[in-house]
Amino acid sequence: ALIASIGITLADFLPFSSLVLLWVLAIVAIGVLIWPSSILTHALVGTGFFWLHSFHLQNSPGLRLAAQLGGAPRAISATGAVISEPKIASNGFSNFLLRLESIDLERKHELTAAIIMVRWRGIPEFGDDLKLFGIAGEVPSPRNPGEFDLRSYLARRDINRSLLVRYAEDGVVLQHSGGNPILRAAHTSRGWMQATLCRGLEDSPDVQNFISGIALGLRHQTPEDIEEPFQQTGTLHLFAVAGLHVGIVARLLWMLATVARLSRKWAAGLIIPLVLFYAAVTGLHVSSVRAAMMCSILLGGLFFERKVFAFNSLAAAAFFLLCWDTNQFFTTGFQLSFAVVGGILLLAEPLSRMMIRWGAPDPFLPRNLLSAPRRLIHVCFGWICRGASVSLAAWIGSLPLVWWYFNLATPISLIANLVVVPLAFFILAIGLLSLLTA
Repeated sequence: ALIASIGITLADFLPFSSLVLLWVLAIVAIGVLIWPSSILTHALVGTGFFWLHSFHLQNSPGLRLAAQLGGAPRAISATGAVISEPKIASNGFSNFLLRLESIDLERKHELTAAIIMVRWRGIPEFGDDLKLFGIAGEVPSPRNPGEFDLRSYLARRDINRSLLVRYAEDGVVLQHSGGNPILRAAHTSRGWMQATLCRGLEDSPDVQNFISGIALGLRHQTPEDIEEPFQQTGTLHLFAVAGLHVGIVARLLWMLATVARLSRKWAAGLIIPLVLFYAAVTGLHVSSVRAAMMCSILLGGLFFERKVFAFNSLAAAAFFLLCWDTNQFFTTGFQLSFAVVGGILLLAEPLSRMMIRWGAPDPFLPRNLLSAPRRLIHVCFGWICRGASVSLAAWIGSLPLVWWYFNLATPISLIANLVVVPLAFFILAIGLLSLLTA
């Protein structure tokens, strides 16, 4: 994973995707198969990711579309499928991503697989096939220092153009329920889950949005006045589906498999696809995909009867994510997700042992001589130390990135997480049990 990251970083500064390099990669791969070697394997991985990222930077569908349209605004007719959940702005425009199938530009019909950002006054649904007429142009750059750079963020996802469709009649829905069937099923399931969790709360929209944000990761539905206190106290991660959420889901599924008397292999084989589907339900964000991959690798060890290691699982999740999209390495979500989990794996256990040692009873005193209140205090103190060590390790892992990207330091999160994380655990567990009973 580290060698892959180095190859991607070098390619971002000096992209080079010649076919000669591809032939060299093929020869090195054959050499690794014939003469297994760590040095050759690392060289193959680093060079392979260097070429892959260079290819994405120089020959992607989004870049080809941008070169075809040029820098000036152009009137085009576009046909494609909605691949993100449309968000309705206060001005009535729907904002969503459209995977193109074709465009009509100056009476020329061109096929393309690029993705563009669309603003339209219509109300499409996820998976709809649309035909739109509007003005294609560059994504706006930030106007103020420190403002979120949407243009750079979308460019990392190979989205280099936006399409403004001013009137609802300039677009038409060609077909409903198109697109990827798995993602469409996940989106339909998420709608049912949200309706089930919010049943009986029609008069409390803030509560609905809060529960939907924690259980399903629908952070965009959470009002800013509710979200801001969580951001200022360093607990905004509760609205990002990650290890906590995936771990609870996996634990509940394992309990059901135990009740059903399934073997460990059958239980692991059943839970892995369900955990991956939960990641799809929550929107395939980096944190949820990373957690689902780590959980799948850990359960895969049970399935294949192999011992698993947390650091290997974390590195494997990073490696597979980079195989899926090398640009993920440069996203804030990817960096924060792996920095936090890496900090927990590296620092939580030593910090916990150090804290427990401060309040431990005399090691030469037999435990059966301790009074019952003293033993209870020791158990509670150990629980607080373990929770505090995880909170401190996560804060240390995320602090450099949070300071760099957001100019924010939240030491209060060390205490706040001790309170809100257990509460979030029970909220999510009750929500998932509600879905099972429904």
